[in-house]
Amino acid sequence: TQKPIPSPFINIGINYMNQAVRLWNEIFQIVKENCSTDYGEVSPQDDLMERLLRARKG
Repeated sequence: TQKPIPSPFINIGINYMNQAVRLWNEIFQIVKENCSTDYGEVSPQDDLMERLLRARKG
């Protein structure tokens, strides 16, 4: 058969991206279900993760 052989890396990449999207959606759903207050228009200075990252920069 003179057909070209498809690269296995294409399927590896597609599967990786699908898995990453699925995992981020699961994380987002868990955070959404456990969030007790709406998150929005919060100053970055009030955000705990932002403060931790800024402290780490030095």
